[in-house]
Amino acid sequence: MQYAIMRMKKIKSRASLVGLLKHNTREVMPKNADPARLDENAYTATTAEALSRYSSKLPEKVRKNAVHAVEVVLTASPDWFAKASKKEVKEFIDRSRAWLYDKFGRENELLLACHYDEKTIHFHADFIPLVDGKLNAKKLIGGSSYRMRELQDEFYARVGEPLGMERGEKQTRRKHTDPKDLNRLIKEVETERKAWNKELFKAMNEDFKGVFQKHGISAEDTHLFWKSVFDTFSRFKAIKKENEKTEVQENEVKKSRSR
Repeated sequence: MQYAIMRMKKIKSRASLVGLLKHNTREVMPKNADPARLDENAYTATTAEALSRYSSKLPEKVRKNAVHAVEVVLTASPDWFAKASKKEVKEFIDRSRAWLYDKFGRENELLLACHYDEKTIHFHADFIPLVDGKLNAKKLIGGSSYRMRELQDEFYARVGEPLGMERGEKQTRRKHTDPKDLNRLIKEVETERKAWNKELFKAMNEDFKGVFQKHGISAEDTHLFWKSVFDTFSRFKAIKKENEKTEVQENEVKKSRSR
């Protein structure tokens, strides 16, 4: 599947904004970026220039809970970029920029950064959410999941659909996971899975204990029986997953041929 992808993040302090800008301008290099491709990136400002814009636009009175900046990350599925021409990539960036300016105002731009040094090309856009001279992120991006779906629809209509992409699932509860948290989450899930399997294995043994004893089946043979059941189920899941992957690939081929 080739999807248009858009995420938004609220920045609630100057300190957070400084860290974000240093990441986006590569003054601080992330571990997953390729230093050899650093020259391919493009920025509209340095960190110092972006902070200067922010300071010059920041109102004198700022609420304690105000959103100081909004970051928008725009990208597409790796499959789309793998097949896209340079012209199509440029069109993706140009369309994205036009949508952002319509939404936040060009005058509120702090930094635009296009990163080519990671696995998938992506576009960072940082804006100060000024409305009538006041910080008002809620007016621009709302505060509900419904408003976010509207923004996703708008981005898809302006950028994704004209470039042949698909709209992502609506009302999904999936959240983007930062790479630095991914390994920790995988370990937690694996530990939980093993604990759950152990408890399930124990419960099933208890439930069928009388039946096995009645037929003179030893505890060791009982254990081997359930292990065989679990192994068979695991192989079945692996085959099912592979079949689903193959089906998706075949559908992609059919779609590309029909264009």
